[in-house]
Amino acid sequence: MMNTELQIREDALRALRASQGERRMIIDPALDAILVMDGRGFITEWNSQATQLFGRSKSDVVGRCMPEIIVPPPLREEYLRGLQRFALDGEWAVLNRRVETTALHQDGHEFPVELTIFPLLNEGVRSFSVFVRDLSKRKVAEYVLQRETSFCRVVATRGDRSERGTVRGAGAAVHPGAGLSAYRVAGGTRLSS
Repeated sequence: MMNTELQIREDALRALRASQGERRMIIDPALDAILVMDGRGFITEWNSQATQLFGRSKSDVVGRCMPEIIVPPPLREEYLRGLQRFALDGEWAVLNRRVETTALHQDGHEFPVELTIFPLLNEGVRSFSVFVRDLSKRKVAEYVLQRETSFCRVVATRGDRSERGTVRGAGAAVHPGAGLSAYRVAGGTRLSS
């Protein structure tokens, strides 16, 4: 009988190790930062993309409270209240949806992110999977496009034309991704730089 119990324990330990290995094979190569936190908000998993995005190693963050690590100080109370509310009634506004917010890098700078938090329940133990995508490049591109589009509208409506019929000063103001040619923006008149 002792051999059977020992064998069962060894099999369970092997299965647990295999499961943890499979989870690492999924989490580590992901393109987004992925972390897992327990029901109190303490980090239990941290992938390599999270290390890159936040400038903190896994060994530096595991066991620490997630809001204290990646949430800017003005937003921390809100996250902690959300965790507390979830513990009480299972509600938290940020769960199961993409939320644009601000995150905190280890060096102190803040940057825009898309955050998705999924609640997990495994054998009565609550945890959360957190997926974080850096939106910095997208936000810069949106800003540049918005500025260029606004400039082109001003130039096109102002009609600042030279004696030859060209609009001056627009140059590279039309963003190629905007779907507008310089010719169309100027109402049919070629833009010059």
